[in-house]
Amino acid sequence: MQEEKFSKISLPQKYLDTGKRIKLLKDVGDTIDYKDVIAIIESSSGDIQWRSLFKGLIKGKSQNTNDWIDIKNTMVDDDEVYVVYELDGCVHPQLFGSLCTTCHLDLSTILKQTEIRELLNNGKKMQHGQSDLTMVDKREAIKYGKKNRNSLIKQEKLALVLDIDHTLLHVTEDIRFETFLYRFPNYNGGDILKSDDPKANYLIDFSFLSPHHTHKGMSMKPTHHKHQRMFMKPRPYLYEFLHEMNKFYELSIWTHGIRSYAKKIVEIIDPEGILFGDRIITREDCEEKEVKIGKDITSANLEKRFLGLEDEIVEEYKRVIHRKSVTQVFTSDIDHLLIIDDKRHIWDESEHVIKIFPFEFFKDSQDVNNAAGSKHLAEQKGPSLQGEQFEKMTLFSLQHDNDDYLKHMIRLLKALHTNFFIHRDSKRIDLEDEGFSPEDIERQLSKEVSLPKELKAYAKGVFYGLHFAFTGVIDRKKKPQTSRIWRQAMAYGATCHDTINDKVTHLIAGCHTEKVRRAKKQFKPHQYIVHKSWLDDSIYRYERQNEFNYVLIQDQRHSTPQRRSIRNMPKYKPFSQELMNYQREAKEAIEQLFKHEKKLQSLQKKTNKMLDDDDDDLSDSS
Repeated sequence: MQEEKFSKISLPQKYLDTGKRIKLLKDVGDTIDYKDVIAIIESSSGDIQWRSLFKGLIKGKSQNTNDWIDIKNTMVDDDEVYVVYELDGCVHPQLFGSLCTTCHLDLSTILKQTEIRELLNNGKKMQHGQSDLTMVDKREAIKYGKKNRNSLIKQEKLALVLDIDHTLLHVTEDIRFETFLYRFPNYNGGDILKSDDPKANYLIDFSFLSPHHTHKGMSMKPTHHKHQRMFMKPRPYLYEFLHEMNKFYELSIWTHGIRSYAKKIVEIIDPEGILFGDRIITREDCEEKEVKIGKDITSANLEKRFLGLEDEIVEEYKRVIHRKSVTQVFTSDIDHLLIIDDKRHIWDESEHVIKIFPFEFFKDSQDVNNAAGSKHLAEQKGPSLQGEQFEKMTLFSLQHDNDDYLKHMIRLLKALHTNFFIHRDSKRIDLEDEGFSPEDIERQLSKEVSLPKELKAYAKGVFYGLHFAFTGVIDRKKKPQTSRIWRQAMAYGATCHDTINDKVTHLIAGCHTEKVRRAKKQFKPHQYIVHKSWLDDSIYRYERQNEFNYVLIQDQRHSTPQRRSIRNMPKYKPFSQELMNYQREAKEAIEQLFKHEKKLQSLQKKTNKMLDDDDDDLSDSS
């Protein structure tokens, strides 16, 4: 095939996925036009005609005309793109809307929208901040991705994608907060995120232009727009988190909200435009997937659907789910990428995702955005509080918002950034000593050093050296080793045991059981009986939590002894602060007593040895 002066026609992704063999129908020197059949693709469902989406003169090809060739053996270039023809003509590598930025042809005049998407290998959307996104074909997207990644690495920065709702903040359209802010203006935070209130003990009242539909249906185009009023509670330490992470990561937003909503949120949390730029990805940019989910919609049912537990949902109907895909924008070399979201299943359990504990401030109100892009999927709430009761609850929530997960994320992400570049520099030195070329070194570094690997290694240190046994948290019908809690504990460095033994350091309990009563009798001071929320909080914070804050208290038992279902486990009830302090002091005192006892035993042994030596000397002299 000829060199770079001609445009390359690559095999579309759908044929790479489904095709077995390919037969070219055009030869060098042939002229092709839009919709001409240029090849036959053999697939399991039969032969498919590949119609041209280009126009021009063929100047090169990857194989002989009319020969059947296995697709997996088709010529592949350095970017892992299957190149089939080379063309003296434009292959429309970049589009703004449907306008080619190279030849300025409006493709919508000659091609269908589905054909335009096929042309771009399902459209890699690079300029996130624009309403008509510039879409780049696979070859151009890979070049862009590599260039952007290499630029970040040179600056010693990495990439961090942030979800909005329940991750950075919580938003409601509950109109009761209008009256609340009127009566308590001190809690009105204005229209931007404050730098002088780290815990964000205030609400932000804002509105944005929202599309509305005359007819029902999620896929319908909006018939009109109107201003929609919202109330936001920023997550504590949000300002510190964003500005601290901006030093180490290139920040992007990816939300299930609509674009006008996302841009308004970014205006509030980044009024100077220094954090996110145009790196905003929204529902309109996400892959749509239609699934069946229960009519009795709760976040738990939605999670069951994605975990494959459809039989637990009785009534079902179809709704469009907007999935998030790492490769939809980050097309290659994503070793430098991390994502923070409160839902991992939306990302198909990607290893790049750090799941953060969901931030829910408006517990008495409906959610605005969620995985399905509809407030109808919000959890069903109980009866709403009104008047003085509502005001008291809101005041208490604002004054006692002790959520500190973003502070822990700062510590975690800084550590991962440091470890990534330390290991990368160390590996680079080793490869240079072995005589690898610069290109091979970069290729090896991207394979062997990555943020997901650093995250796994860091997670292993949370429970390193600890030994767990479990009671009241694993379904008896299942093997303990296959349960989620067992696998989670192992992933975070713990060693798990079926039974209580001398090695066990922690008994993780959901309620009082016979195993708990046995452990109380035989456990030593360095062994703990804790509620399972200790495990959950340690995992979410990537740090071992103080066991004395999670002691299993006497009334944590099943309401009905005959029912041992995990779903009926009571929630953790903490001790009072005074009692926890007393328990902590008591433990420290006991540990000191054990240390003193060991010292006394050691001194006694030395004294006995000295007395024995004196007796030997006296007997020798006599």
